[in-house]
This record gives sequence, C-alpha cells and structure tokens, in this order.
Amino acid sequence: MKKLILLFFGILHVNSVYSQSGFSFTPTNSSATFYGQALINGIPVSDSDTIAAFDASGNCCGASALMAWNGFAYINLVIYGDDATTPATDEGMNGGEDFFLHIYDSSEDSILIYKSTDSIVSFSGWTNTNGAPLTQYGDANVVYDFTFTPFSFIETQTVFCEGDADYILTGGFPAGGVYTGPGISNGVFSPSSLSDGTYIITYTESGQSATQMFTIASAIDYSYLLTTCDTLIWNGQTLTTSGTFSWLGNTLNGCDSNVTLNLTVNSSTESFDTLTLCDSTLWNGINISQSGDYSWVGTNSQSCDSIAKL
Repeated sequence: MKKLILLFFGILHVNSVYSQSGFSFTPTNSSATFYGQALINGIPVSDSDTIAAFDASGNCCGASALMAWNGFAYINLVIYGDDATTPATDEGMNGGEDFFLHIYDSSEDSILIYKSTDSIVSFSGWTNTNGAPLTQYGDANVVYDFTFTPFSFIETQTVFCEGDADYILTGGFPAGGVYTGPGISNGVFSPSSLSDGTYIITYTESGQSATQMFTIASAIDYSYLLTTCDTLIWNGQTLTTSGTFSWLGNTLNGCDSNVTLNLTVNSSTESFDTLTLCDSTLWNGINISQSGDYSWVGTNSQSCDSIAKL
C-alpha cells in the first residue's frame, strides 16, 4: 500500500519538478527503483524538492519529486540504465557502476549532494530490474539525511585605497573555495595592482558561486581659494590672517586627502562719530530728531560687517 501511495504522488509531481530543479535525463528500456526517505539537516524535505541520481560520469540517470506524506518525505526514484543500442551516448547507469544522490532544495534554490559537499557518499549495486526496487535500496523506511551548509560570500572590507597593502580574502563560506577576479592571486586581493574603480570578485565552492563589489578609491589632492571676514575655523584651525594653509586627512572612503587653502582674510570695520545739529538730520536712512546714541550695521567695501555708531 505504501508503494502505491508513493506512485500516486509521483504521478502528481512529475510534470512540475524538472523545470525547477534543472535535472535532465533520458528514460531508457532498463531501470531500477530506489526507495527511502529524505531529510535535510534532520528535517523532512518538502514535496517541492527534487531528488536525482547521477552516474560516475556526471550524467543524470533519473529524477523525481520527493513526496511529503504524513510527516515523512519519501523517495521513489527510477534510475535508468545506459541504452545499449546507442553506444556513442551515455544515457545512464551500467551494471556495477556507482551512483550519487542529489537533491534540489527549492527553499534555498540550491543542489545538495549526499551526504554533504565535504563528505560525498556513493551507492553501489545498481542493476537492471525492469523498474522493480533495487534489492539493497527497496526499503521506504531507510532515511538519507542530506547536510546543507549555508553558502555565502561576505567580506568585511570591500573599499580600498590605491596603493593599499595586499588583503587576504576570508569572507567565503564554507572555506576551501576559490576567489577569482581582478587583482586576485591565490586568495589575496592586491589593491595596488588596480586603478580606482569598482570590480567584481567571485567566490566559488563546490559548484556554488557568489559575488561582491570591491571599490578602489584614489587619494585626493586639491587646493582652493577662499575669502572670509575676520576669522575662519578650518579643519580644527582658527585662522585670522591671510595665507596658505594645508591639511592632511581622509576622504569619505578613508583614503588620504591633501588639501591646500589659499585664504584671504578681510576685516570688519567700526566707526564712531559725534554730531551736533539743529532740529533733525537723516543718517544712514535713519531720521533723527532727538539727541541720543544711534547705530547702523551694513557692509564695507570688502563685503565685511561695517558698524557705525553716532
């Protein structure tokens, strides 16, 4: 009864799984069926995942949807043999050839190899049974637990200055993969070998790849003119006289910044006048008809404050 349930679910799923997984195979007139249960990190897989068998040459010899039922995930995988009538084409298994199980994990959009990428386990004993279960793999209660190791490439530093020292790349996980891209040699990134710009660095491990953008920023060396009145606070310096001043700091990217300031300091002015008059007068737009103290604030010829007091 359990095998009938497996077959029923297999018919429902067979038309949808291959477009998701990318597994492609050629059915032949020789085959055998592999039964079992599939887990990923101890958890039953979903019925949107796909299992496949590959021969030692890397050919897919069959694929089917994994069937979730009553809290279990069942394997009902037909593994096809090589077609003897087409000797120039390898469609599948040969007697005595080992095979390997792969799972397409739809939730991670990744392919896992049993038992893990670090510990690949092969299966022996395939023979043509005309679709009947393989003797040693005919028990639907046997569990095959695939190990999923998250794959990532997250480098802590991705912005460098021209001329920076070599940087050892360590952001690829799991470790042991290969870094490729401009300025890369044996896992070491050399900013000094590149001009300023943005570059794509790739990390590849066990067939999986991820990329990051690396930026090379150039140091900035510039000067400018500035005119101010009286006092200027510039990069922590209080400047009160005209002259040429320099500052060494960092750009927003953390690279050296050499700045030269050519400064002209103009002065504000202040005047005091005493005036005696009859009746009234107009002074800087102010109509004055009473004795008292008056002030006016404007600008002088150098565009600085000019204060006049009367």
